[in-house]
Amino acid sequence: AMDAVQAAVAIAASANVTTVLNAAPIIPMPARVRQEPAVLVVNEHEAEALTPGFPGDWPDRARSLLTGQTGLAVITLGDRGVVAARANGTIT
Repeated sequence: AMDAVQAAVAIAASANVTTVLNAAPIIPMPARVRQEPAVLVVNEHEAEALTPGFPGDWPDRARSLLTGQTGLAVITLGDRGVVAARANGTIT
């Protein structure tokens, strides 16, 4: 399944198509899969799985998900809302 996701994201990126990757359900995800999408969306449990032991708050954790070309990381927090972060700042 991850090979298909990786291929789809790479094809879209090479065609300059804005990509949104919702990483649910969470499975082991190589960092390279997170390098291409313009937007990465995860829930709080998926964010914790992708950043185990991360000591920061949700905005810091969202920024830590940003790799390569990823422009925006979004963490959904259930009834507490959402946090979105760019490498240069946070949108809440």
